[in-house]
Amino acid sequence: MKSNNYLLNALVAMEAESKGAHLGIQLDDEGVLAESAVSTIGVVGGDGVLRSPVPHSILPSTTWGRAKALAPLLVDRGILNGCEEGTVSREQLHAAHEIISFGGGWVESICELDGAPVGWGVPGRVFLALDDVLQQDLANPEHVDAVPYSPHSTG
Repeated sequence: MKSNNYLLNALVAMEAESKGAHLGIQLDDEGVLAESAVSTIGVVGGDGVLRSPVPHSILPSTTWGRAKALAPLLVDRGILNGCEEGTVSREQLHAAHEIISFGGGWVESICELDGAPVGWGVPGRVFLALDDVLQQDLANPEHVDAVPYSPHSTG
């Protein structure tokens, strides 16, 4: 059934754009991180753990799911101390060393939040490493199914 469940996301995107921002981030009624208008948000705190909200009131992200599966590679390399789902407060969001958007098979570093730099204000090492392993994962022929397609097919 189609409904207006994306209406809030559309309004968040419009509000962000009206203020010159690229992406809007939603907080729930209790002031904790929910999601952006089009993606799941992950936060790397001072403890070196990548956290994203539990998808009980947001859509689960397949990109976030794949990132969680690949995160042990970054732990083994000493880039992350862990990866988990959990509550992220407004304060944790504003104190984050890195904020990463997960959606559509890609990741994007969020370098500014509410006019202030996130971390050093440039894409961080977790984002760079995660982007690399996700791109390699997407290019892995073992994960790709051939789809028969002909532009001239009628049926």
